[in-house]
Amino acid sequence: MLPIIKPLTQTERQLVGETWAARAESEVRASQRFGSLASALRAHSATPTVVGLCDRAVKDEERHVGLCSTLAKEFGVIPQVEGIQRPGPLAPMELPIRARVLYEVVAICCVNETINATLLGHIYERAKWPSVRLTAHSLVGDEIWHSRMGWAHLDAEQSEIGVEWLSDHIVPLLERTGAHEIFNAQRSEREAPHMADYGELNYATRTTLFRDIVNTVILPGFESFGIDVTPGRLWIKRLAEAAGLDDATQ
Repeated sequence: MLPIIKPLTQTERQLVGETWAARAESEVRASQRFGSLASALRAHSATPTVVGLCDRAVKDEERHVGLCSTLAKEFGVIPQVEGIQRPGPLAPMELPIRARVLYEVVAICCVNETINATLLGHIYERAKWPSVRLTAHSLVGDEIWHSRMGWAHLDAEQSEIGVEWLSDHIVPLLERTGAHEIFNAQRSEREAPHMADYGELNYATRTTLFRDIVNTVILPGFESFGIDVTPGRLWIKRLAEAAGLDDATQ
């Protein structure tokens, strides 16, 4: 028996569709990034395991585009997934080429995909609308593997080129995660309790999840490699305090 779920208004329906359309478009760019990374990793002596995971990630993201697009269309929104321009490099150009490749992997996998896996896992656990829950479940397992790829490459490069220099880049790596969108409280429609049934995260939920995954997974992960994460801890503390979270130091 399906759970009782409050119907959406047209505005709420549009919002859910826009969420998944944006994810579809984001997955196109992710597939493009992983494609570029696969070539770079091969050229710069990455381990066969990491290269294999990157090749798999390209196909995963291509499949995710279809899943997210289908869900967006269910809620009346057509995602614009054709003709998306290949994103440019993320790493500072002054870094040596192998360090730039590592920076890209860390940004995409250790940071972005770790956050994505957490948010999608929460949606899967809480959503009641069947297609939303099923799609989140289909995505989350892949995102976990993409995250693991990043940590595996960071581990492999620690003894080859050193990774302590990443401490100077912690804040830029975190800032480019879309934190400004997560901490944007403008869409009041997301605050209605029944929106969680459709996978929408209200302001308190998404900001708390973001703070916690940064504080309990990403920064400790970097710290385990001898990377100084003090700037990152100060950054997330300021962001949490500005958001009015009850315990900004958690």
